Amino acid sequence: MYAFSAQLTLRAGINPASWTFFSLLATGTVRDHLSLGASWKSAADGEWRVTYTHACTDTANGKGSIPAPFGGGEANIHLKEDILAVAYTFSL
Repeated sequence: MYAFSAQLTLRAGINPASWTFFSLLATGTVRDHLSLGASWKSAADGEWRVTYTHACTDTANGKGSIPAPFGGGEANIHLKEDILAVAYTFSL
């Protein structure tokens, strides 16, 4: 996070992760993603936020990836994602 000015804040991040079984439950298999964002205070009580996230294409091949209590077996899955979010927040 970098406070460019009193009104503008810039953000960037990376998240490496790997959980094959939980990816099945959450319908996501990406291990790494990069995020960029910014927020702009437009009024005393308001703020605009923009965020872009790119999740790199990944395939999860899991030996014994589905635990026996959940039926057992193998899961080979892949996914990539691009997410753009725009929001306005304010205080009441």
